[in-house]
Amino acid sequence: MSSGKIYFAWVDDAEVFSVATHAREDEEVFALTISHGEGEFATASVEIRNPGIGLLAPGRKRRAFISCELTAGASPTLLFAGSLTAFPVGLVGQESVAIECVSRPFDDRGALLALFGSLNGLVSTASLPQSGILAGAKLNLGFTQLASADVVDPLWIENTHYRVDFAAGILTVIEIPVGWTPANLAVSISRPRRPQFEPLLLPEDYDPADPAVALAAIPLVVHWPRVGGSPTLSHIFAGSGFTTLTASDVWNVSVEVTEPPVTQIDVELDVGWSQRVATQFDAAPKIFAAANGGVPTTTISTITQDDLESAWTGAVSGSSSGYSVKYAALRKVGTTVSSAATVSALDYPSGDPEVDYIRSPDWPATPDVPRNRQISYEVGVFTGQMQIEANYEQPRREVVSFSVTAGIQPLFVASGSSAKREKLALKANSYIDAELETSQLVEYQSPDGETTWKTSVRQRAAASACFAGGGLSTLGLNLVQNAMQRARAKLAAAARAIAVSFECTFEAAAALTLSSSVRLSGIPGLGTCRGKVTQLTLSADADGQRTAKVTIGVAIGTGVQASLTGWQTAGATSWQNETADGPAGLSSSVMSYVGTKTPESGVYPWRPVDAAALVADPDDFCITNVTVTNALGSQNTGLALTSDPEAYLRDHPISISIALKNIEPQSGEILLEADLPSLVAGLPLGINLARTA
Repeated sequence: MSSGKIYFAWVDDAEVFSVATHAREDEEVFALTISHGEGEFATASVEIRNPGIGLLAPGRKRRAFISCELTAGASPTLLFAGSLTAFPVGLVGQESVAIECVSRPFDDRGALLALFGSLNGLVSTASLPQSGILAGAKLNLGFTQLASADVVDPLWIENTHYRVDFAAGILTVIEIPVGWTPANLAVSISRPRRPQFEPLLLPEDYDPADPAVALAAIPLVVHWPRVGGSPTLSHIFAGSGFTTLTASDVWNVSVEVTEPPVTQIDVELDVGWSQRVATQFDAAPKIFAAANGGVPTTTISTITQDDLESAWTGAVSGSSSGYSVKYAALRKVGTTVSSAATVSALDYPSGDPEVDYIRSPDWPATPDVPRNRQISYEVGVFTGQMQIEANYEQPRREVVSFSVTAGIQPLFVASGSSAKREKLALKANSYIDAELETSQLVEYQSPDGETTWKTSVRQRAAASACFAGGGLSTLGLNLVQNAMQRARAKLAAAARAIAVSFECTFEAAAALTLSSSVRLSGIPGLGTCRGKVTQLTLSADADGQRTAKVTIGVAIGTGVQASLTGWQTAGATSWQNETADGPAGLSSSVMSYVGTKTPESGVYPWRPVDAAALVADPDDFCITNVTVTNALGSQNTGLALTSDPEAYLRDHPISISIALKNIEPQSGEILLEADLPSLVAGLPLGINLARTA
């Protein structure tokens, strides 16, 4: 079969390929090599007749379409679209020169940002026929929204019995196992997608257009079409197209182990955060109750009214750090009379303005006769507020560890090489605090109603960032799943440990792209294998010689899908318990506290502040005791027993003492370590190593 012509057309940037318009020879092509590697821009090295003019001269077109007739007389097929990248290379005066073109979009960064933004797309399934399906059948999955970016991780749905073309939404049945029905597949495909992008685990200065960042948690690669257009995402195991080649279609087949595969990823998730509570509470109700013998009331009464003023403002002076009085005020709302004191009339003559004389029943009409007298004092009745602000801030750190093992077949590699185990260390960035924070605007008002103020209360009161209610918290599950997904993506890339290269016809290779999947069948010494194209080279010359070389990456997984049943809630129970001596209910092999104070005989000498309780009921949590000394009841009792009430009241002024719980943070950070169960990542079976001999 003879080869047809090669066409080269210089075009404007916005032109779209058309056979009628662009099947022309603006340059005479002597030789052509198109090379395309996975995740890279395709390049075209072209030897053309020396045009004798400057190809980079101002005003000249620099974008080119390269097409060819795959067979003589056939309609031309576009092979490459790209732009001239450099000055032509060759000897001056020679018949030909070499030029280099690259298929790179003018705004490749913008294209990547748009592409990665589509990763949040949704995927759904339609009903599939439940019977009458034969091997080789192609079923439309009926995706309501589907693009190459909207990929349900094939680590969950990859199967040796079927293959999904994500770009077209087509399921191809390879073989039908016993008991298999499309309903099984529908359930598998409709599983929720795992977290693919977690900003809290990214560097704060990350580049959103960096594929290493955007695709860190999902085994996809960017595919830059060699014929131009927007980039797409291709799974490393399953491309958007599928081609089967047999022994008669390929030659010079070679197999290479790319490198010893990583068999286990040890994940260490480091979450550093600051537990913080800033709240206010009114201590006045507890003071009023303490002054009233423990019975709740709304006022406080005293004979020594001036002493109450000073006692009120100084009640929390010298308290533990973390507290401050934001507002303290009293308002007199009434008066009463104290109990009577029996005194000598000589010591307390009539007319003393400081006392209120009350005559006894036997009081004589003649006032100059020395007799005992009964006197009483004015009692002030007050209400008020004592707004105390509590500020607690404790550095905390949680290190969650687990391992993900690759479900791969044993692979014997060259002497001196061995399977590898890698560590994946991930650290949450500073935005973790904002993620844990709740905020509310609280308005306070003074007792007289004349003063109001508002305080924005921002809380990070959770007992843990990663754990809650006997398992992983919502945030913890997101972080751990993203870390797990990253580990699985690494194992997936490593599982594609075999590269199979072969030569084939130019026509067959021209139909492939770097997002195509190839199945090789009946290859002597290799058997059957399948993988995605990772390298493609097309070569042609003016004499009609055309060659093509293709490399596919083949996975050595077992094809067994792993189960994570019960994993999400493993490894944690309620551990923030104010009444316990340590992290209650947790096995030391699962989770433990590590701090500046170490356990003694299994008992923790310190307990973390229960910040949630502090937020929920701050006055009950913070106030451990209120003592009102020489309250009105005590003063009345003393007056009844003294003969010198002035001295008694001077020596027994009312005083208030508020004991507050210590909320001073521990020196250094509180470290919580947790070990989650190990996982096995199910990986696709691209080749059965036991059948390749």
